[in-house]
Amino acid sequence: AAEAGFENLIIDSLSHAWNGKGGALEQVDRAGGSKFSNGWKTVTPLFNRLIDAVLSYPGNVICTMRTKTAYEVEMINGRAVPKKIGTAPVMRDGIEYEFTIVLDLHQNGNLTVSKSRCSDISGDFSREDIPKVMTKLKDWLGQGADVSPLDAVLEKIRFAPSIDALTALKTEI
Repeated sequence: AAEAGFENLIIDSLSHAWNGKGGALEQVDRAGGSKFSNGWKTVTPLFNRLIDAVLSYPGNVICTMRTKTAYEVEMINGRAVPKKIGTAPVMRDGIEYEFTIVLDLHQNGNLTVSKSRCSDISGDFSREDIPKVMTKLKDWLGQGADVSPLDAVLEKIRFAPSIDALTALKTEI
């Protein structure tokens, strides 16, 4: 997508890379033996490369994720009782910290901003307000600085798939 020059990329749904067919959880299960020494030792670096590729995309990226009900166990009268505390993405724990803005879309069409680095976008919004929120987001994203030539080359080095690709970069330096 980046080589084709797409300024905007939508990944629907990033959750599949975690627990879909061929996703990280399935790869760990297929590795056999100890999940820590065989599975996660191999799968974690691959998954981290995927997240790094998403975060370093030279444009705007929107990732959708499925959600699941999140619970917390609390003690009531000496018994452990699960308590519903909201929803969480179907993804590796803590993934929301990787993103600039996290919007939670509710079944009724309203949304909640659960994380934002843009001070103009926070709180709860009705479905009627969503176009205004997206306009604010578009305007805010448009204020970003261009990628410097040095950063562009460093990004190519970081994601070069082979030694030959790295060697070809000599002409750009």
